[in-house]
Amino acid sequence: MEIMSNIEEYHKAIVMERYLLDIIGYLQSSHQKLEDLEENELLFGEELDTAKISWNICDAEYDLTCKYREIHRFIEEYESNEKLRIDNVDVIDVTVNNSFEQYIRSRLSDFVDGFNCREAYDAYNEWIQEKGQQVCSNKIFGSRIKNLCDRKRQSTGKREWYYQLSFEAKKFFGIDSN
Repeated sequence: MEIMSNIEEYHKAIVMERYLLDIIGYLQSSHQKLEDLEENELLFGEELDTAKISWNICDAEYDLTCKYREIHRFIEEYESNEKLRIDNVDVIDVTVNNSFEQYIRSRLSDFVDGFNCREAYDAYNEWIQEKGQQVCSNKIFGSRIKNLCDRKRQSTGKREWYYQLSFEAKKFFGIDSN
């Protein structure tokens, strides 16, 4: 829920930033027009207190510029954190998926024929430890390997579960599916 509110706040901040920029632009333009009016000193036959109006415009411009900077900092911080989060997820996914892909390549014939799930997991743990990487849980192993393998159950005998390369994975690894 917090992520959703941050996203909503981010979108509101983007809209607010645009409005503030427009208003600040109008105030700067008004300030310039006021300076042009000072030359005439009369507006509809009355004296114009340009100094007071100019001060109010400058005051409003300053307040809005401060608010703009605050919103802009929020936007930059949010975008920076979001990019960092996305980059970290990408790096983790690429590393994990590459390790599973490498593991399957190392045991390709087992996965083509059908590899007992428990044996596949145990063999992966041994293989990953040899590489000096951290072992994952059986649940994570199953969720990652399902991107490349189908989990099936034997129709006869002990009816154990096994992993077999999916049709797409066979194409990916260059294996003829016939």
